[in-house]
Amino acid sequence: AHDAARVGNLEALARALADDPKLLDAVDALRRTPLHLAAHSNACGAIEMLCARGARVSAEAGDGFTPLHFACAKGNVDAAKALVAKGANPRGMTYKSENALHLALVGNASHKLVTYLLRKRVNVLAVSKKGKSVKDCVREDCEPETREAIEKAIEEAETAKTEAEAAKEAGGGAVEVGSSMGPSIGPSIGPSVGPDIGPSIGPPTRPVGGKVDRDAIGVVEDDGSDEIAGEEKEGATKKKKKAKIG
Repeated sequence: AHDAARVGNLEALARALADDPKLLDAVDALRRTPLHLAAHSNACGAIEMLCARGARVSAEAGDGFTPLHFACAKGNVDAAKALVAKGANPRGMTYKSENALHLALVGNASHKLVTYLLRKRVNVLAVSKKGKSVKDCVREDCEPETREAIEKAIEEAETAKTEAEAAKEAGGGAVEVGSSMGPSIGPSIGPSVGPDIGPSIGPPTRPVGGKVDRDAIGVVEDDGSDEIAGEEKEGATKKKKKAKIG
């Protein structure tokens, strides 16, 4: 299966997998799967067949290289695109914290592959465990367009990083626990509880047919002592004295 995948022999690969399905993700002495070798040789037909049968696109070889890392290290843009289309993570790292851009630039990959990885948002500011940045991996004999693309991407990434840090610092200094909680708790509780509960529980604003008892803060029934004498006269109109306030 490994040999068939390496050379892109689809008939032999299909036959090997039919005889032993476990060969799909079988590893060699370097823990490489058939998909690793297909990616290394840019055998897109083998990649399609293996992925269609369920091969693991995230399988790691002994150094943490995925099939996509193999493709990028060899500058195989078609294989890289086929693997990403099948779910490979373009931003994955090796055990040495190298990403696809590190590997592609060290291998002097084409401008086409480098710009593809940049569009996939591979971290252009990443630094490996050995302290090697993506910029350090740009070779002197690389295509001029590749160098320009990397330098532009680094400049944009650094600017965005600086702006994000400045915004975070400004936001963190302006927000305080007291100021953030005060306005949200005070106005929301006060007006909603006061006007809604007060008028519904207390006395009506204009008492009718009674006197205001300030001690009870309520309305009491009129005892008739303030009615005008001569109530027995026919046609007389009952009148009430105005309740004195105070």
